[in-house]
Amino acid sequence: MRMALWAAEKAKIALSGSEESIIALMDSELGVKDEDDEDVYLDIPIVRATLDDLIAERISDSITSARDTMEKAGLNANDIERIVFVGGPTHYKPLRDKVSFELGIAASTDVNPMTAVAEGAAVFAESIDWSSESRGRKSNRGALSTGGKIDLTFNYIARTPDFRAKIAAKLGGNFIEGTEFQVDSLDTGWSSGRIKLKDGATIEVDLGKPGENTFKIFVFDAQGGPLTLTNNKIVISRTAATIDAIPASSSIGIEINNKGRGELVYLVKEGDPLPKKGSETFKAIESLRAGSNNALHFILREGEIKNPITDNRFIGELTIKGTDFDEGVISQGDELLCDYEVIDSGQVKISVSVPKIGASFNSDRNFYSRQQGQIDFTNASKQIAEEVDTVREKIETISEKVDDPKLDQALQKLDEAK
Repeated sequence: MRMALWAAEKAKIALSGSEESIIALMDSELGVKDEDDEDVYLDIPIVRATLDDLIAERISDSITSARDTMEKAGLNANDIERIVFVGGPTHYKPLRDKVSFELGIAASTDVNPMTAVAEGAAVFAESIDWSSESRGRKSNRGALSTGGKIDLTFNYIARTPDFRAKIAAKLGGNFIEGTEFQVDSLDTGWSSGRIKLKDGATIEVDLGKPGENTFKIFVFDAQGGPLTLTNNKIVISRTAATIDAIPASSSIGIEINNKGRGELVYLVKEGDPLPKKGSETFKAIESLRAGSNNALHFILREGEIKNPITDNRFIGELTIKGTDFDEGVISQGDELLCDYEVIDSGQVKISVSVPKIGASFNSDRNFYSRQQGQIDFTNASKQIAEEVDTVREKIETISEKVDDPKLDQALQKLDEAK
């Protein structure tokens, strides 16, 4: 089977450049005999039209997903310059042509599909401040306070994919009329020459190389003498691209009980720019005494299904046990202040403080455990079958009142999954 798949893959690749090919394997390569003890070999002609039919549904699903993503982002074809294809299968030109035609966006082959993900990951990794604990983004803006006898700050674009960047002067109170400044590139030797120093004075500098470009600031008094500056160097990085905020791929909320009805209080909604920080105030639904075995549970779910909320995917649980604090009682109705952060990767960090007992539950413990929401599908065939039946019942109930071909497609996929 492995050799047959390899031969089929070779033929598929060949169809990228020709209208027909052959799935071929010699009997010596295959090493298999049939029931009559005859050697088996492969010699199966295949044409491009056959391959197109085989992959048509997958391509259609990809196009639909792309349209949905564009719609959620509030974009249309006119807002997107080109499509960058990723992965070996996109070397197949009919696939690229079909996707480009259906979406109405030009296809690009400037980026190697085999390295596109790695290149994108490298660009993204370069934008991260790895020295920070939160692994946040490097700032695109910089400021240099020169120090010395003059109250002077230079604001500048610290990171840009452009070949030029602006540096602007901001003056404080002790300004001497007739003062000038000069910016020199330590990489190329370029010099701006002396420029009259005033509040808001701006100069554009060339970024001659990718990566860090270093510039030195000089300031001269009214007599032309140089002023001593404590800080006089500016570093501007020319990057491969500008990394915008990453949108949240899904909505994540905490399950609460509102007058006996389950609701989700969303920490982040699908499409929200990440990272995102915030806080929410909850009420304890039951009492919790220090040292007891009881617990307060904060269940995290992913999705936007309003009823029942349990249909949203369970992804983790924050649990505060009575054994987590030494004294006091959290009474029913007491405030629970929840601070959260959803970082670029989608990881959720949560801490909870309880003013009533003066306790905070965070620091050395990560209450959000992704493991809780994971399922080992290799050993979950019974669970999958039960969930398929449950979803089927819901779809059939909806189908009685709604006539939509997508419901039939969903039923078909459920049958395939089962």
